Amino acid sequence: MLRRPLSRFANAQHPLPQGERVEFEKVLLMLIVTCPVCNASGDETDFHYGGQAHVRRPATTDPVNITDEEQRDYLFIRHNPKGLHFERWRCDRGCGKWFHAARDTVTLDFKATYGITELPPAELMKAAKGPWADYFKKRLKEKA
Repeated sequence: MLRRPLSRFANAQHPLPQGERVEFEKVLLMLIVTCPVCNASGDETDFHYGGQAHVRRPATTDPVNITDEEQRDYLFIRHNPKGLHFERWRCDRGCGKWFHAARDTVTLDFKATYGITELPPAELMKAAKGPWADYFKKRLKEKA
């Protein structure tokens, strides 16, 4: 008997060799998250996803001179990369605080979690591509 994994991404309508039975195994594909503040660990249902990390409200720097385009970008435009992505999460299981996480959107692995006011580890900033690479270069220049 063949054993094939059944995941939320798998199509259960696989063609089978004639006369062969297949038993599907249920594979749990939960994200395992650890809070960097209180070290609570659990699956994604114990935490709250808060969207893209490092989004700065335009009104915090110059509220009088905000253009419509800046406000639109703040409200609606987000990165959606395949690969390394930086997100906000809230610890619902422990301390209730928000934190940032670096996660690979292909493998669903968390690479790091870090405080809400911190930048990610240097090796992840170097590994960032596309808009994230541009963002971290700019932030590092501001910090220097």
